[in-house]
Amino acid sequence: RGEYRNPRPRRRPPAPTRSAPAPPAEQPEPGSRRVTGSPVAPQHPAAPAAPQTASTDPENPEPVPRSGRRGRDPDHWSPVRVFARARTRKGKRPLRRAWTALRGRPHALLAAGAISLLLLVGLSAPSQAPLHGFLPDSPSGESAAAVPPTAFARREIPPLYLSLYLRFGEEMSVDWRILAAIGWTESNHGRDPASRVVNSSGCLGPMQLGVGGACGDFVSAWGTDGNGDGNVDPNNPADAIATAARGLRQGKGAPGLGGSWEEHHNSACRYYGACSADGIDYAERVMGRAVQYGFSA
Repeated sequence: RGEYRNPRPRRRPPAPTRSAPAPPAEQPEPGSRRVTGSPVAPQHPAAPAAPQTASTDPENPEPVPRSGRRGRDPDHWSPVRVFARARTRKGKRPLRRAWTALRGRPHALLAAGAISLLLLVGLSAPSQAPLHGFLPDSPSGESAAAVPPTAFARREIPPLYLSLYLRFGEEMSVDWRILAAIGWTESNHGRDPASRVVNSSGCLGPMQLGVGGACGDFVSAWGTDGNGDGNVDPNNPADAIATAARGLRQGKGAPGLGGSWEEHHNSACRYYGACSADGIDYAERVMGRAVQYGFSA
């Protein structure tokens, strides 16, 4: 009483087992060569592995092992797998790796060739949309898209004025480069503040349209509402450029795109009222600027 007793008896460790003594090594006979190392066990041919077949027991069916990755045949060809492997492997260029993977597979080469041909035809096909969306073919048959604005024209002409020259040049069948050259000669595309008031000759606006006096009444004869507000304002760029384009084509005999140098030169003379005046060769200045905008006879 009063003594602590462990309810679980202490287990004794197992006694060490004694291995059987090794047999004595064979002593070589006198005169024979001594071979060191452990003796080599005799090799027996391995029995052939039994083929894996499906179990015939309906209660405990065994799945038939599938060959290849995810149940596919390792030799199964897939373009995605071929190019994916070619892209991930190292040591060669992607196209060379893809060619190595496709080599020896005639159907794969034919499919790859057909896809490459379709891509080449699609990339090389010309676009059917006209430049800027409003440059149709001219009456002379020359495409207006073949003469887009030059880099000089894009730098010098404000974007709003350039879009109006292109738009109303197409609508009125007038070479937009001649129209833009007149706009530069008259007011530097609306930058000249003196163009916003009627001058002594009766001209007004970025295209210096006649509203009476020596310039005549050009607006009353050829006035066109370019911005759709119901009014014709010579100071408004859209109204001024639309009116000038209509007057050039219908009143001053300007040819369409593809006209000769002389025809455009004469129409510029008639627009100004004279080819030159006060020591200024008006028509030559217009034609020279049109050439910088991309005009060529």
